[in-house]
Amino acid sequence: METTEDEDSHISVTPQPGLKDKNWVNVQKITFTRWINAQLRVNESEKEVVNLTSDLSDGVVLAVVVSGLSGQKITVNPAPTGRFGKLINVEKSLSVMRKLGLELVNIDASDVVNKNEKLILALIWSMIQGFQITDMSVDGFSSSDTDAGAVKSSKRHKKLKKRKKKKVPTATLR
Repeated sequence: METTEDEDSHISVTPQPGLKDKNWVNVQKITFTRWINAQLRVNESEKEVVNLTSDLSDGVVLAVVVSGLSGQKITVNPAPTGRFGKLINVEKSLSVMRKLGLELVNIDASDVVNKNEKLILALIWSMIQGFQITDMSVDGFSSSDTDAGAVKSSKRHKKLKKRKKKKVPTATLR
C-alpha cells in the first residue's frame, strides 16, 4: 500500500494494484463454495467442497448439484481416472444446463477440468442466476418480465416450474 499526503494534510491510502480484484475473487470463492455445499446438503450428498476449483474438476460434485437443481438424472463415473473421464463427467452437467437455457458463455468442460478459477466462478454464477434467482420469480413477477429477454426467460421459467413439481433425484454414480 502507498500512503500519500495531499495539500490539506489528508492521508490517503492507495491499495496495491490487483489487491481489490484478489479480495473480490476470494469473497466469490467463499460465497460460491458455501452455495455449492448448501446444494449438496439439500441433495443429501455426503460430499463437501473445500477447494472449489479442485473439488469440481472431476465433474462428480457438479453432477450432483446440477441434477438436484434441474431435476434431471445425470449418470457420471464417481471416480474418473484420467482427463478423458473427467471431461465426460463435466460435459454431461454442462449439457443439461445448456438444454435448460442457462447461458454458459465461453465455458466448456476443459475449463472446469483444467481448474480455471475465473471461469469456474462464472459457471457457478450462471447456475445461481439460472436456477436460484429464476426460481425466486417462478410464481411471481421477475425483472425479466420487462426485459428484452423475457421470452427466453419465460421458457426457462416453464422448464423450472415443471422441475419443481417433480421429486428431485440425485445424480447416479456408477
